[in-house]
Amino acid sequence: MKPISLAIQEIVSFLPGVKSAEELEKWLNNPSSSTQTDVVSFNRLIPAIISRRLDKGSLFAAEAAAKIFEHDSPSYIIFSSRHGELAKGEKILTAINQGSEVSPADFSHSVHNSASGIFSIAKHITAPVTSIAAGGDSFHCALIDAVAALEDGAQSVLVVDFENILPPLLGRSFPHASQSFCYAIGIMLKIGTEFSFSPSFSRNRATLLKGCHIQSSSYKLPSSLQFLRYSLLRSREFETFGGNSTFTWRRYE
Repeated sequence: MKPISLAIQEIVSFLPGVKSAEELEKWLNNPSSSTQTDVVSFNRLIPAIISRRLDKGSLFAAEAAAKIFEHDSPSYIIFSSRHGELAKGEKILTAINQGSEVSPADFSHSVHNSASGIFSIAKHITAPVTSIAAGGDSFHCALIDAVAALEDGAQSVLVVDFENILPPLLGRSFPHASQSFCYAIGIMLKIGTEFSFSPSFSRNRATLLKGCHIQSSSYKLPSSLQFLRYSLLRSREFETFGGNSTFTWRRYE
């Protein structure tokens, strides 16, 4: 597939333990050091009365979108997450198994688009909003959807990728090693030539990674955080890896 070009207008991230430029630099050098116990501090833009039931990663996602929305109005909005509110699903199934009453709040927040829905309600969003789950390729698929929207006439597209901590029981069903922290990253995209990427998809993991130059500290991260790391390091050429995909990036500025 030929390279796809785009420009990034703004990036907002919620990373555990990162509250300053010094902490961000530390994270860039050792991103695998983050844990779920690290504190993420921020000024709430979405009232707690409507967001308090969200899991932490979903809350970060809604807040990241709200922060960008303070001074930008995207034409199209995409939320992506591999697991979404899976912990809420486990809580509901556990209650049913124990013969307990299911919480209506847990039920209403157990859907994959909880974060995007709360954000839309809080900020009175009228632009189209979608929520993508595509396994380890969720962020990459969100980017492809974003490029399609830009090519179709959207002036700007907001992509928000996030993840929650996997719950203890259902989490065992997934063969991949999950990161031990919640995160969210919001990226405002426009048509431009700042970056280009060439996507490659293969169900054969060995074929996908053959010939790729992998830096282990980045490869172990979700693909959106791989991109964030390389972007902040201002790398000229790099690769981000998903479950069945590799995006080869080039920076032109």
